[in-house]
Amino acid sequence: MKIRPLPLPSPPTEPALPNWPTQCPACHLQHHINEHEWVFTFGPVATHPDTGESLRWAYVVIRGTAAAAAAQAIRMFGNTWQARFRDREEAGVERYGLTEVAWPKRQTGEAAGAS
Repeated sequence: MKIRPLPLPSPPTEPALPNWPTQCPACHLQHHINEHEWVFTFGPVATHPDTGESLRWAYVVIRGTAAAAAAQAIRMFGNTWQARFRDREEAGVERYGLTEVAWPKRQTGEAAGAS
């Protein structure tokens, strides 16, 4: 039996509709549609595409809308990032001693070669 994902509703036509699933409770959708510096952390088995080093205690900063930044993370690191945060504090960079990683020299992941 195949499980199909449920379709997302259409984007809101009015600002800050309360039940739209990608709405941010902190800012009521604005950072999802405006460019922002996003902090991405990685899962426990993620490795850097160039060096093979573990990305378990690492993060990367990507500027763009929420969707564009996530697509860039997948293009550059594959589908191994674990969470997207609004800033370094929310990501726990200091609290967990995370280190910023260098961008890979080549693209990887499901979106490689896509524009």
